[in-house]
Amino acid sequence: VYQYLKNIPELKKKMSYQECFITVYLDNSHNIMCHQIISMGSISGTIVDLRLIFSTALKTLSNNIVICHNHPSSNLKVSNQDRDLTTKVKNAGSLFDINVIDHIIVTENSYLSFMDEGIL
Repeated sequence: VYQYLKNIPELKKKMSYQECFITVYLDNSHNIMCHQIISMGSISGTIVDLRLIFSTALKTLSNNIVICHNHPSSNLKVSNQDRDLTTKVKNAGSLFDINVIDHIIVTENSYLSFMDEGIL
């Protein structure tokens, strides 16, 4: 997913100065079906509307999603807000049997996977 994210033009353009939140939608075999830019924020945050995430998931019949955002500061530290949002999205997904399989924080040169870190 990180390689896929690096090729999204809107994210590439704003990676170092504006936080973007993107959802990647996957089928049952974890193949990427599409992505949606949920929000574009400021240098230090963005607002995420769960209705936007799940309306697309339902329309595309996605079984799984990966939520993603960048940290313009290049700091890969997970904030309390990142953890809280992940829990909120995961709980909402469970109502529709849509699995949140990862939350990825990206920077220009690296990424942090909540799943790899044992946070998710």
